[in-house]
Amino acid sequence: MFSTGAFYQYREQCPEQDWVARRARLAEHLTRYETIADRLSACGYSTGSVTASPWTSVDTGFDSGFDRFVESSANDRAYSESSLVAGVDGVLSRLNAENAFNWKTKREWFAQWTGLYEEIQTAMAELSEPYFLWVFLLDSHQPYITPRRYRQETSALEMYYSVARYWHGRDSDDPLPEHAGRSIRRAYRDTVRSVDAFFARFLDDSPKGDPTFIVMADHGEAHGEHGTYGHERVLYEENIRVPLVVYGCDTSETVTEQLSLSQLPQIVFDSADSALTPEQYTSDFCLSKTEFDRVKSVRGHGWKYIVTPDTEELYNLTEDSKEQHNIVSNAPEVTDALRKRLQHHEITESERRQIVDRISSVL
Repeated sequence: MFSTGAFYQYREQCPEQDWVARRARLAEHLTRYETIADRLSACGYSTGSVTASPWTSVDTGFDSGFDRFVESSANDRAYSESSLVAGVDGVLSRLNAENAFNWKTKREWFAQWTGLYEEIQTAMAELSEPYFLWVFLLDSHQPYITPRRYRQETSALEMYYSVARYWHGRDSDDPLPEHAGRSIRRAYRDTVRSVDAFFARFLDDSPKGDPTFIVMADHGEAHGEHGTYGHERVLYEENIRVPLVVYGCDTSETVTEQLSLSQLPQIVFDSADSALTPEQYTSDFCLSKTEFDRVKSVRGHGWKYIVTPDTEELYNLTEDSKEQHNIVSNAPEVTDALRKRLQHHEITESERRQIVDRISSVL
């Protein structure tokens, strides 16, 4: 499965595009389109959400269509077991400086599922059937902070060291030492173990009957494959290839063809109708973009084309799955075909936006 619209950090190159402006753009976008929760609510579903992401909040419009909406950043409860968070909270509270260094905003990224789980249970208990529950976890997102009982590869000191090295690396031009990269990867694997523990508990606590579970991610995490960590403004496989699992439906199948996240709403609706045919959601070509369309890519038939304002890249994924050899000058026909495919998408997308804008202005 491949991400088609993840947001990436551009503050270094475009400081005017700050987080406040991004939240405003998200809110404006949400007002223009019907959400999954809107559609399911209209079909008679009760809808609920528990989200740990600061981007998916009331002020960005993500509560649209939800009967019950809980966001970690809007609640005074402690959503993190991190001793670092507790320690900083305590020091700043005693100094009467709770928002020093913009700490309130930064601490939102430390939310862990263990602090949200009671809210998830409450939502499952209070929503009337049939219901749609959307849960957004941040545990495997930077910073990689994991509760002690789920850590196997890192001590608390190593875990916080990996966070410090990651943040330092974002602000420094110096290459990250290999030992620091290994530490970051170990901390990341521990967060994945924590998420696995969440799913095990969630499945056990879910109501019996015929619930359907859809598990997906909105972007991947790089670990030095192309000189970046986390999810920077690049579109290599480690950042755009993400998991998708549908569990509890009548179909049992592994889909090997590529599939775009743009198909997710239809997958949700078809799952609600018990009419899931996995192959119908696959695509010959999948397109991905970073924020402001600074980097764009098209992927299909074993090839990957990436374009920026200054460069073009082409990879033969069949022979070079790690995208180490740019062969854009060696395969001009393939490059031209994928370039035209991307240009065609740009034209049709522009026309679609114009139609949506005109309809919105009339309504």
